[in-house]
Amino acid sequence: MVVRKTFQWCLLILISLVITGGSYGYYLWMRSDDMIKAGILEKIENHVPGLMIDIDRAQFDFRRRVRIEGCRIQTVNHQDTIIDLPEVVVTLNQEKMARHQLIDVQKIVLNRPQLVLVRMADGTWNWEGLPEPIKSDNPLPELIIERGSLSLKFEHGPQNVPTVITLQNLDLRLIPSGASRYEIEGHTSIPQAGKLEIAGYWDLDSKLGSVSGKWSQLEFGPDLVRLATGISPELESRLKKAFPSLQLQPNQSTGMYDLGISAQMDIQFSLSRLRREEAPQFQVLTHLREGKFKHPLLPFPLRNIVGKVLIDNESLQVQNLQAHNGETSFALGETITSASDFRRRGFL
Repeated sequence: MVVRKTFQWCLLILISLVITGGSYGYYLWMRSDDMIKAGILEKIENHVPGLMIDIDRAQFDFRRRVRIEGCRIQTVNHQDTIIDLPEVVVTLNQEKMARHQLIDVQKIVLNRPQLVLVRMADGTWNWEGLPEPIKSDNPLPELIIERGSLSLKFEHGPQNVPTVITLQNLDLRLIPSGASRYEIEGHTSIPQAGKLEIAGYWDLDSKLGSVSGKWSQLEFGPDLVRLATGISPELESRLKKAFPSLQLQPNQSTGMYDLGISAQMDIQFSLSRLRREEAPQFQVLTHLREGKFKHPLLPFPLRNIVGKVLIDNESLQVQNLQAHNGETSFALGETITSASDFRRRGFL
């Protein structure tokens, strides 16, 4: 929910950076870089009143493109810069510019953009300090993100180190397919958490859409558990309540519990909301391989664990799960647990 709303907001901001409108854009064409910069900032203020934004430089190049350099956006409720745009290149419709002196934005390319989303200790996010933009009727341009990064920062108070997840080498392409709809495709890499590919669509007006993707080369182990509990204090609390009954002891140096499980995983997922009256529908299919499980309650460790786990709105299914210890092997054909049972047990 947070990422979706922030994405919508950032998209409106990025578009407003370059849409100056009508003959005023042609007037800026004939003026200095300072005049162009001042004109863009004025239009942004009209479109997003109260936005804390700074631009180092803006200019037209010889190909009638707009180049914006060193653009930074901040919020009133956090000191970190939420959006840092080293370079924005905007392609204009040259025919409309020459014949009618009209600004028609065809494509926006963001080079090395950085988006930093911070959840503060009180549970609020830095993006909540952004002012509301005024809706624009201008047509959507194509939007391309090259070598971008998205950092999710989870603060836990002044005495604790925040948890940070950074998506690197983010390449994303948004292609307009209607008055308010974008087709989306992209990929990124996550340190210690594999590679992520996504595709789908999103309608800005109806807030309906669908996205699917694949998360590959994900390693499940103590590092991932530590990362997950650092993001969700509620998850950490639930695990700490459950672990004593599982006869697990925390690591003395880190205070974290080791589940005794490690595995390589490939995850296929989908998330959609196609009607306003319906709840979002999701499905996650996990392929396990090279798994290991060591637990005090087991007489011996299990190795070479393989299988599939399917989770959706209605159930959890374990399919073709196999484990080995030497010449001994175990197999589980299929087991299904309903979502209501998970809610009753406090897992959902």
